[in-house]
Amino acid sequence: MTGTAPFSLTYTVNGGPDILVSGITSSPYILPTGSTSLYRLKSVSDLYCTRTGLTDTASVEVHPFLASDIQHLGVSKDTLRLCDSEGEQTLTANTTGHGLSMVYEWRDLSGGGTLESSTTSLDVSNLSSTTVYELLVIDTSEPTRCSTRDTIVVTFHPNPVADIKYLGSSRPLIEVCDSLGSVTLSALAPSHDVNTSYVWNNLTTSTSGIGTSSSLTVSGLSATNDYELIVRQDYAGLLCENRDTIKVTFNPNPSADIRHLGVSSSMLRFCDSEGAKTLTVNTTGHVAGTTYNWNVLSGGTSTPAGTGTSLTANVLSATTVYELIVTSGTAPTACQKRDTISVTFNPNPVADIKYLGVSQSLIEVCDSLGSLTLSALAPSHNAGTSYVWNNLSTSTSGIGTASSLTVGSLSATTTYEVVVTQNYAGLLCERRDTIRVRFNPNPLADIRHLGSSASSLLFCNSDGAKTLTANTTGHSAGTTYNWNILSGGTSTPAGTGTSLTANVFSALTVYELIVTSGTLPTACQRRDTISVRFRPNPTAIITQAGVSQSAVSFCNSAGAQTISGLHASHGLSTSYEWRNLSAGGTVVGTASTLTVNLFSASTQYQLTVFQDYGDIICQRRDTIMVNFNTNPVATIKHLGISKDTVRLC
Repeated sequence: MTGTAPFSLTYTVNGGPDILVSGITSSPYILPTGSTSLYRLKSVSDLYCTRTGLTDTASVEVHPFLASDIQHLGVSKDTLRLCDSEGEQTLTANTTGHGLSMVYEWRDLSGGGTLESSTTSLDVSNLSSTTVYELLVIDTSEPTRCSTRDTIVVTFHPNPVADIKYLGSSRPLIEVCDSLGSVTLSALAPSHDVNTSYVWNNLTTSTSGIGTSSSLTVSGLSATNDYELIVRQDYAGLLCENRDTIKVTFNPNPSADIRHLGVSSSMLRFCDSEGAKTLTVNTTGHVAGTTYNWNVLSGGTSTPAGTGTSLTANVLSATTVYELIVTSGTAPTACQKRDTISVTFNPNPVADIKYLGVSQSLIEVCDSLGSLTLSALAPSHNAGTSYVWNNLSTSTSGIGTASSLTVGSLSATTTYEVVVTQNYAGLLCERRDTIRVRFNPNPLADIRHLGSSASSLLFCNSDGAKTLTANTTGHSAGTTYNWNILSGGTSTPAGTGTSLTANVFSALTVYELIVTSGTLPTACQRRDTISVRFRPNPTAIITQAGVSQSAVSFCNSAGAQTISGLHASHGLSTSYEWRNLSAGGTVVGTASTLTVNLFSASTQYQLTVFQDYGDIICQRRDTIMVNFNTNPVATIKHLGISKDTVRLC
């Protein structure tokens, strides 16, 4: 038949009813016959056209013939199902009763009827497929060359994939580390389905059926085991299987043990003052080639810190987590173990002795200060901070336990130490500081007059200027002397040196002496003051008839005269003393006036006026010369005879 399949045809047998055959997919089409008959073809159709009115006829004469019988391993088969793993199979023709005239033709109907063999057998090996084979047996001894056919459907079912994978990769050997704990082997393949089954065996221990799922978790630590996987596929009762094996080796992880001074620890605490610390690896049991890597762990990140069997931890004033990674073996089967340690360096407290808020190693002050207060307090100190003060000069401990210490060893140099301790939950960190305190003696300040110390001096103006002197006893070279006048709360420089002239008359003046020894800023001073009062002398002026004169002359005939020492400035506390200097200074009067009457003589009188101030009596003198002149003789004579009266006639 030519045309486009599928084909159909209509025929009759021995003039009987039409017989329709449809769905014919190949040409030629072999019409089965069972007896001698007359066959008439009436119509033929393909996919597109139909041809009718055909008159082709065929007379078929059927001769008896031995059956065609395909056998496999001596057993007649219509179908044969095998696993691919069974490999090539031989189909044989049952030749029982066959003679030498028999001809055998094997055809692959699935492959277009290709002749595959002309012998009594056919080797088939179309793996993972279904093939229809036909056996045509022809009896060549008959003129009609009668033949018979037999078919067999041979199906090779693929053996299931048996491929052990670890982490998605096929491999014959897995080497992992004990630290992994376990590994999961997988037999699952895309081609597997609900009809796939699994059996796992441990070949090393000859233990069967250790698992029946598509995966197997194994954990033979520090050991090597061979595992076998049997994968079976059930093809409607035909079980095809495949096998795979894998060797799993668990390598022991090396020990990872961080030590300090030979002792294992997970946490160390130190004070910054203890300095860097060395962390070491416990290498017991480690093999040659073992490597050591150190990291710093912080905020979820790991920063390389060093390699080797030791590491210096020196991140002060902080907590640092160090990680040790010990690796034995080589990649990709190197095994590691990790250990971590937390190292905390606590800052030593601030130990800084201050005086008046300033840090110093030496303080020099003067004895006149009396005492001073040292302070160890710092902003970083808190309730966990404690203090101990020691006197190193006298080897006396614990002279104070507060944050400050008041000291006052006059005229001496003393070294003080403070020990500041910070308590970090039982870890005591300390720091020390020392200071030298020198109390320098203040120099002597002693104002003297005429070699005698005094706090006040009283003079009369007439005493004139006075010299004040500094007592220099015990003073060293370089001692300076400064004099001031103190008045109304102000100080006015008056001079320098060991002496000063006091000459502010008719006033009270307070003089200050500042004696300074040493140099700034540690110069020491001492002060002394003295008040010097100059009282004014009273006015002493002798007057006669209201006129001041140093000399007066009278005639005896003028009679006694009055001289006066009275002055408007005089008061009740004023007194007077008159002396006759011409008569050896004899006191001749104590009143403010004096009557003089030494006639016919020249007499010098001295007046002393006294002013009594209650604390001192000041005086002043004046002198006057009083001359009494003798009157001349006046005698009236008459005839040479003195007469008071003359009577004449």
